[in-house]
Amino acid sequence: MTRYLVAVLTCMLALALTASAAEATPPVLTVRIGTNRVYTRSQLHPGGTIVCHYQGHTLSVTAPVGKTTGSGALWPLPGETHKGLFVLSTGIMSKGRYNVVCLRGGYHW
Repeated sequence: MTRYLVAVLTCMLALALTASAAEATPPVLTVRIGTNRVYTRSQLHPGGTIVCHYQGHTLSVTAPVGKTTGSGALWPLPGETHKGLFVLSTGIMSKGRYNVVCLRGGYHW
C-alpha cells in the first residue's frame, strides 16, 4: 500500500511540475510575411515570442509586458544594403489585445 501511495504521489508531483513549467514558458507565435492581425491575450501571452521568416532570414520580437507599448525589428539593419527589406512589429491595443505586423518593405528610422 505504501509503495502504491508513493508511486501515485510521485506521478502527481511530476505532472504538476510539467504543467507549471509549460505555463512559465510562453509559446512562440510564428507568423507569415504579409501578416497584419490582432491577437487576444489568450492567443499571444505577454512576454511571448513572435517570429517571422522571409527569404531565409528570421526576425523575432517579444510581446510587450507591463508599461512597454510595443516592439519591433527590421532587416537589414541601418547601413546595410539589401533588396529584401522586411519588418516585424507588435503593439498593445485596447483591452490588452496585440497588433502583429510582418510585412515586406519598411523604413529605417
